[in-house]
Amino acid sequence: MSSIDVLRQELADALSTAAGIKGMTKRPTTPRTGDAWPIWDGAERGDGGAFMMSWRVRVFLPQDEVAASTWIDANLDALYDAITPVAYVESFRPVAVPASSGEQLALDITVRSE
Repeated sequence: MSSIDVLRQELADALSTAAGIKGMTKRPTTPRTGDAWPIWDGAERGDGGAFMMSWRVRVFLPQDEVAASTWIDANLDALYDAITPVAYVESFRPVAVPASSGEQLALDITVRSE
């Protein structure tokens, strides 16, 4: 298993420790609120020559904007606490993801790991 695959699995497992979150290694065919999966964003050389892996963790949100904001507010700390043991959390931001049925609301969490 490659180091990227190992980190992907570690992130999915960590996400599953948060109540109401279902961590997965890839995007589900039909995502539901609380489904979360890592997306590898590349690697950059860090100090000492090690590569720092960049990831976006995508969390599917309720599809009503007010409900999505409420969900984020209720789950932000739990997501941070779940991810922190395996990766450094840089930022959280809501996104509208293009889909065949229109845009879908999600939360992108930018993280880094070695």
